Amino acid sequence: MKQIYKISIYSILLLLTLFFTSCRSKKKIVTNTTNLKTSYIISQLKSNKIDFKTFDAKFNLNIETDKDKQKIKGSLRIKKDSAIWISVAPIMGIEMARIIILPDSIKMFDRINKTYFASDFSFIKNRIHAEVDFGMLQSILLGKDFSQFKHENWNASIDGGLYKMQTTNRRKKDRFKKTGQVNMIPTHKIWLDKSFLIKRMFVEGGLQHEDVRSLTVNYKKFKTIAQQQTPTHIDMEINSNISDVFARLKYSRVNMNKNITFPFKIPKGYVKQ
Repeated sequence: MKQIYKISIYSILLLLTLFFTSCRSKKKIVTNTTNLKTSYIISQLKSNKIDFKTFDAKFNLNIETDKDKQKIKGSLRIKKDSAIWISVAPIMGIEMARIIILPDSIKMFDRINKTYFASDFSFIKNRIHAEVDFGMLQSILLGKDFSQFKHENWNASIDGGLYKMQTTNRRKKDRFKKTGQVNMIPTHKIWLDKSFLIKRMFVEGGLQHEDVRSLTVNYKKFKTIAQQQTPTHIDMEINSNISDVFARLKYSRVNMNKNITFPFKIPKGYVKQ
């Protein structure tokens, strides 16, 4: 039981680096998907920002790897540009673990094994074989474009009734560059619908590692919450030379801009991993 539970926690940490919720403000709707200028699509993508202070939701997450299948339930809370908080409570609401990710660190305690750990983003980097920083992680969790990266050399086309945007070697804006963080994305593709919501995202490249990995995210269903379109059903697939992961995420009881807390205190007597 403990071993299966431990794998579940690490599976969440893996997926955290690559996905989660996404929200989009309402946009002007184009009646038909037609050939638009690339510059216009980019302007809509740039302006499609989230107006929020906090986000919280309950989640059901099904994870399938090459070796096993798992079901996980819990709560997710986000404070814009400050913290990502997760409570894992799969059985009758009883918490089994808590995770908090800050701009410079990640911490977790495990109530089943009475252990905890604290690390910088090297922990995530070593598990997924790629550099990750808080800015990228928050953008993926919120389903928005990487605003810290430049909008250069995009190619636009129509693919299956969606606007497809594609670029290679996408570089971070100079003012956001930091040593040890992601400063370039080898391949980035985004599919937008007629209201310029992101329906699909593809990121490929092992960055500083030889192992080439790719992430594909499909936003299947949306719901209007606080006058913003929020996905409630998300499918994700991570492919690499080492392993593949498929996840199906469903949200309920989603709220935005509520007064919520982010409690995190390691209980006494827990052993550091």
